[in-house]
Amino acid sequence: MLLLILFVLFYVVLKDNSLKLSADELTSSYDININAANKKFLEKEIELTGEVKSFFQFEGEKSLLELRTTNNELKLYCILINRETEEKASTLTAGTNVSVFGKCLGIKDYKFPNSIYIEAERIK
Repeated sequence: MLLLILFVLFYVVLKDNSLKLSADELTSSYDININAANKKFLEKEIELTGEVKSFFQFEGEKSLLELRTTNNELKLYCILINRETEEKASTLTAGTNVSVFGKCLGIKDYKFPNSIYIEAERIK
């Protein structure tokens, strides 16, 4: 039984190896040096905290959750990749603080140009 408990604790500790930062920290990193930010965050699991700015639902496509940042040049969008995150995001109002867990896709021209995208797996 003790071995099972140790295994579960070990798994939980290793499972939470995501980088933790705020929406402003991420946009500032990309604004200062895109190459350095890509080396640090691109395709990595991150836990991003921030304030909801808006929710976009597109017909037949993935919905987006925009997080508010102080950067006027770069916007930050979370692509909601599953039904659970989309349902959760659709209930959030502007100004709500959230934590988004997912993979950083870097700067893309996906829906909105010159924006940072996160592939959101979970919202808390």
